[in-house]
This record gives sequence, C-alpha cells and structure tokens, in this order.
Amino acid sequence: MAGTSGPPLPKRPTLRKDSYQWEMYLKVKDKGDQLARFDNNFEIINAKSIVKNIKNFLESLKLSQDETKSITSAMRTIITFYSKTTMQPFEKNNGWIELLLPLIQMKHPLSVVYNLFEAIQERHIPYADNCEHTLRLLFLYHDPELAQFIVRKRVSFYGFCKKWTSTLFAGICQQELVIALWKALFRYDEPMIFYFVLVVVINNREQILSMKDENKDVITRTISSLPKFIDTKDILHFFTTAEYYKKETPFSFEFEFFIPTFGPPEKHATLTEAASYVCLPIIADELEVDGNIVRSRENSKSIEFLVVDLRSAKEFEAGHYPNSINLDYSIHFQNPALFADKVEELLNKQPLEAGELAYQFDIHFCFVTSGRDEDDSLLLTFMDPILETRLKFICIVKKGYKAIHDFFKDDLDRLQDHNPEECLYCKPSSPKKRLKPSDEKGLFNKLKRLRYTEKSSDNPFQSRSSSSQAVRDFRIVSIERHVDNTQIMHFITCFLISESNQQQKCWVSITPTHFEVLRAIKERPDLAFIIVKRPYSEVLTISSPSNHPDILKLTFGEMQGQKKIIYEKLKFFIPHLPDIELIRNAVVSDMRASTS
Repeated sequence: MAGTSGPPLPKRPTLRKDSYQWEMYLKVKDKGDQLARFDNNFEIINAKSIVKNIKNFLESLKLSQDETKSITSAMRTIITFYSKTTMQPFEKNNGWIELLLPLIQMKHPLSVVYNLFEAIQERHIPYADNCEHTLRLLFLYHDPELAQFIVRKRVSFYGFCKKWTSTLFAGICQQELVIALWKALFRYDEPMIFYFVLVVVINNREQILSMKDENKDVITRTISSLPKFIDTKDILHFFTTAEYYKKETPFSFEFEFFIPTFGPPEKHATLTEAASYVCLPIIADELEVDGNIVRSRENSKSIEFLVVDLRSAKEFEAGHYPNSINLDYSIHFQNPALFADKVEELLNKQPLEAGELAYQFDIHFCFVTSGRDEDDSLLLTFMDPILETRLKFICIVKKGYKAIHDFFKDDLDRLQDHNPEECLYCKPSSPKKRLKPSDEKGLFNKLKRLRYTEKSSDNPFQSRSSSSQAVRDFRIVSIERHVDNTQIMHFITCFLISESNQQQKCWVSITPTHFEVLRAIKERPDLAFIIVKRPYSEVLTISSPSNHPDILKLTFGEMQGQKKIIYEKLKFFIPHLPDIELIRNAVVSDMRASTS
C-alpha cells in the first residue's frame, strides 16, 4: 500500500467491548486521564508535517466531513502530546497515524485511546535501530537458507517489514483482520511481533526463493505485500506458528535483544554488537545439564542442545561443558577430508527413521569458542562452512568457554574433565602464554599467518612452500549456487580415489585460472565440501594409465631449482572420457599462456 494510504473503514465499528479487554491486557485501566496535562499547545517540531500526513491519510478513506474533522482532531492531539511527553519527534511513515485509526474508531474517550496507544508503543512496537540485526539473527536461526538468500540479495529485513512492525499490520491489512490480530496479540505479556514476521515470510519461503533472478527492490516489494493475503480464518494457525517459533528460540536471546528494543523510549538502547554476530548468540546460563542431555533452562520442554566445542583438542581435554563434543576447527585447514567426515558425523547425531535426514531434526546446535576476543574474532570469520550446511537452530555461546568457566567458577567440578593445571582460565598468567608461530598445534596463530599470507600477496595462487599448502578455500557450498558461478566453465561428475582405493563421489569445477574438487556430503545431497582449490600453474604432472584411460592422476607442487616440492597427489575415476580432455586442455592452455 503506497504512501500513507490506509485500509478502508468498517461501516459499523463494534469495538467497544474489545477496547475494555485491551485496557486490561495492556494494563492501562488505572492510568487515568493523562491528556488532562495537555496544554493544547500544538507548536512542536514537525507540527505542519503531522497535519499534512493526517490529511493525506484520511483523504484516501473517503470519510464524511464530520468524521474527517473529528479523527483529525483526535490524531493531532494524541500525536502532539505523545511526542512532547516522550521527546520523540513525529516522522512521516513512522506508523503512528495508521496505528491510531482503529483505536479512534472505538468511539471511546480520547484519554482511553491515548492510554492504549502509549501502551502499544511501549509493549509491542520495536525500537527501529535494533530491528535489522534482531530479525536477521532470528531468520538465520529458524530458516538459514531463506535468511542467506535475503542477505545475498542485499534485501533489508527491516526494510520489507517496517510497516508491519510499526503499525502491527494496521498499515497494510484490512481493518477486520487487524482487529482479529490485535485481539490475540494483546493477550501476550511479551512482544510477539518479530515472530509474526517470521510466520508471514517463512510461510511464503518457496515464492521468495524462486525470485533468484529478481533484484532487491522487486523482492522487497513482494515480501512487503505478503500480509495483504492473510485471511481471518488463518488467525489460529498464525498464532500457533508464532508461538512455536517463540518456544524454539533460546530465552537468553530475547533477554539480550528484546529488553533494549521494547519498552518506554527512554529505555531503548542500540545493540552495538548485533551486526558482528554471524549466528544467534546465547548466554552461558541458558544451558542446563539434565542427565545426559543439555537443555534450555527456561525452554526445557522444547529446546535440547547439542553443545559443540570448537576449541583445540588440547583445550577441550583440559575441561569442557558436560556432554559436549569436540569439533577441533584446526582440522578444517589441516585435513579437510577428515573435517568433512566429522561434520557428517555431527549431522547424524540423531537416530534416523526411514526416509529422514539428520538435519531435519529439531535439535539445537550450540557452538562454543574459546572466549578470547582475539581468537574468537578470527574464528568467526571461518564459520561459513558450518552456516552453509543450512542447519537450523544454530547458536553460539556469547564469550565462549570463558563465559561457561565463569558461570561455574564457584563449583568448577561441575565442568567435565576439568584440569586446573591445564585450564587456561584457572591460571592467571595463561592468557599471556600465546602459542608460537612454529607450534603446529596452534590453530589461531596458524590462521593469523594464513590471513597475513593472503593479504600480503596480490596473487591468491602464488606458489608457496609445502608448509603453507593448507592455505585454501575449504568450505561447504550449495552445489546449485556453485554451478551458477559465471567463472565455472565446466562442472564434471567423477569419483576421487583414496590411497586405499576407496571411491568418493565428487565434482571438478573448471575455471579460467584454477580447478576445484568438491566432495559430496552423503546426508546433504544439495551441499558439498570444497576440498581442493588449485591453480593450473601448480600442476606438475597429469597422466592416465594406458590400460585405464578413465583414470586421471594429477601431481601438484612447484620446482625450487632442481628440487621438486610435492604438495599433493590426486587420483580420479572419470567415466565420461571427454571430461578428462576438458581438464587436460585447461591445464595445457594455462601452461602455454605462462610460457608465452
């Protein structure tokens, strides 16, 4: 609905009974007549804008002259007094006008309308500055594929639902539907609007995901219009689904993000760290051990966590959260194939029924980092392989293991396998003992060297010594999106043969400068691990046995004088022989170009 045009008015509003209920639900029955303090001075900032926007809005409703005059006076009085009282200037399209219309149509004293309006603003309308990243994190948690699509298309989460959240759908839906929504919404003591947004968008996820060829403006307009198609008969399902999303959201996220976002304007606070979170953060005391299970302390009936500790094996063995498992992130760089196996194992932590996939279960994955700011800021830049799995319910403990250790500080024996002599947080001097660059077990220092090496070179594929061959782009990708990459000239299905002659399905991507090997993930046919990414200049030999032309062998490395440095050897079974020629031609063409 463009501009400030509003929904049509019902012919005979019968809302008097509802308003009394709302006074009770919104806890304003004892507020009294706050408007008695209004001095009828309408001289405030944006005073002319208030009158102009009210006029434009009411003109679209085709009301009688008396109705227009009455509603204009009521809106002007309430907006002016509210703006003065809260020190919030009126802004065009901030939702106040649309929100007031159904309330004024109740034909109650203006003081009651004002009290309801004030309570709705404080209890249900979010602080705009916090909406974007709060919504982003909620979508990442409940529907990561859809969230990543929205992010990739550069669509603003708050941009498509600003009118929904600022007016509680009054700015876009028919008034009959708005009243039905409000009847149920105001019964809740806590804000539900963000969960309503999830329901509307996720219910239409297939339509949104099909718009991969559309630009962000078209996608934004399409999503923004979705509430127009809600029917009153869908209200029960609407609220049931919203309650489901709420129950499946860790309570500590609401505590951290909702308190600064909802409430009186003077208590609003900008969530300065929100933009830095790559997935939904929770606090350490969210977790609670229940026998062999880790549950949410508040949402114990619906949330069960699988705690995954991303620290090194050495740190994990010195103490960890009870019942957690270790996924040493350094393996991602040292041995990508092994890391792929460990992620597959992680995906299969739940027993499967016939035809079901592990990632369809509603288990909540809670990742734990070291908690050291220097390490975590580096590690979180490498979270893509985990996020790309599209697993829903992925969260991370804020401040990592350090926060967990602090939570148990009065009873550290509750930590599993805790060893005070080896624990980095039990020894005051331990944080200062950083691992030396020469220490091959030091993940984070290796990542620092990796980052430095990448930044210090204009050529990401420049020859490196064998000690740095781990500097590659190992990550999990969507096969469909990977194939759509305009740099990929050929995408070849084949099998990677291990040293023990085991075959693993994979794909080879041919680009103008390099080729990649993608390993299949058994339980996720839509995803693959990039386990090799090599420039053609690193190919030392390429050959096929005469008795097996469908076998292709490649050796990667570099020549240092007369010495041959081998990085790795790969062996493929490629059933379609012309595909072997495609790989050969790409390598030979690059060699010729380099020679010339």
